[in-house]
Amino acid sequence: MSNMMDDPENHYRAEEQIKCVFYSLVVRNEAVKKKWRARLKDYWRRYGAVYNDDITATCFMGPYWDEQYGELIEKGLEAGRDFVLFDASNVILEKDGTAFPFKTGWIGGYVYQAGVMIFLRH
Repeated sequence: MSNMMDDPENHYRAEEQIKCVFYSLVVRNEAVKKKWRARLKDYWRRYGAVYNDDITATCFMGPYWDEQYGELIEKGLEAGRDFVLFDASNVILEKDGTAFPFKTGWIGGYVYQAGVMIFLRH
């Protein structure tokens, strides 16, 4: 999608996985497209997110996700179905390659260098 290349620092190629650290909020791009009137670009800029063609991630060094989480709910997105919030910092002692247990089936991940590499399951 050429419109995603507008911000090359935050854009990953379609097949690339995204590394999450600390507290992380991940949203399915398809859900944002359907519910966010201003579209994906606005969401990315507003929250300084990193993204690929399928998912968008924002990482927080502390519990500062309330505004973003609340706005997703306000727009009609559903936690678990459209986005997830998880703690990627609790894997620091896990072995690289260890599967990360998500409670929803649309996102997958594994431990990598004290973080969690995430991807959209197809």
